[in-house]
Amino acid sequence: MDGAYWFDGNHMVVQGTIKTTGMYTCSRCLSPVSVDRNETLSEVYGTEAELPEDVLPYNGEYIDLTETIRETLILSEPMRVLCRPDCKGLCPQCGANLNDGPCSCPTDKIDPRLEVLAQFLRSKEER
Repeated sequence: MDGAYWFDGNHMVVQGTIKTTGMYTCSRCLSPVSVDRNETLSEVYGTEAELPEDVLPYNGEYIDLTETIRETLILSEPMRVLCRPDCKGLCPQCGANLNDGPCSCPTDKIDPRLEVLAQFLRSKEER
């Protein structure tokens, strides 16, 4: 973490950047992906008995940032990670990684839920 802290006359102000690298799984092809993250941390700490809503308490001697950093990283966790923007994912039939090339599954197979639409299109072509 890089950052700075200072006393503004009433409170301790802590600002910085949390830099970390994590291993994730691609949401489409399940390949491992390394993601660099830079998250901003900005908090105000005070020792008064009644603190304003946006000021966190501390004991006047030291500030433990462990919980604040943990919460910041958890709340900024990426919802979906891709190995690359054009990831093709996995074949729904055989599970092959389509980024490595096409699989041998037939491409003309119709989802059974859409068979009614295929029959409708065939009947329109026959007319």
